[in-house]
Amino acid sequence: LVADQQVSGRGRHGRRWDSDGGTLTFTLIISNEPPEHREAMGQYCSFAVGVGISRFLEYEFSPLRTSVKWPNDIYLAGGKLAGILLELDGRHPEYLVIGVGVNIGSVPDITDTNTRQSASGLTQVIGRKIERYQLLDGLVESILEAVSEISNDPISLVRDLRVRCLLTGEKIEYQLDGMTHSGLCLGISEGGGLKIASTEGDIEITSGEATR
Repeated sequence: LVADQQVSGRGRHGRRWDSDGGTLTFTLIISNEPPEHREAMGQYCSFAVGVGISRFLEYEFSPLRTSVKWPNDIYLAGGKLAGILLELDGRHPEYLVIGVGVNIGSVPDITDTNTRQSASGLTQVIGRKIERYQLLDGLVESILEAVSEISNDPISLVRDLRVRCLLTGEKIEYQLDGMTHSGLCLGISEGGGLKIASTEGDIEITSGEATR
């Protein structure tokens, strides 16, 4: 499902994500079957989508290099280039909904004093005009290829996330048990979680959000 314009989109934690004629916004509805694979999908799928997007952009616009802010925000040239939201409907657990927004020809205002993040646009970074729908097929194919690796080669996904991790070596804030904590990001664990050195010792978080 592709939206030419999005006026009431939702990002992570209920944040607003609008789009205009320079943004590529689409949703994939994919199989979450068989049931015995759902645990692995829940563990890896979020960042697999981010890795798939990064792989495609780096191949298509080499030598461009992207970063992934755990679990799956794509960053380019210091700003957020793409956001991803995964959702499950409890009435239909056999399906997984993947929402993607990529800034192609425009840079939206996402000023947020809580996360202190800025945005970037692909056209502005590479210095030439890009038609957003020219990238749709390649992005979808790369995302589906990365998701397929969950069942046969999840280590490759973890490796590719690890080398792109925006937070490794940074002092970060993160949510745990409803409270905000701080620590030093140590990188990505073997299972795709975020390893953090905190005042309580080394921990790993597998869900939620972390910011610099």
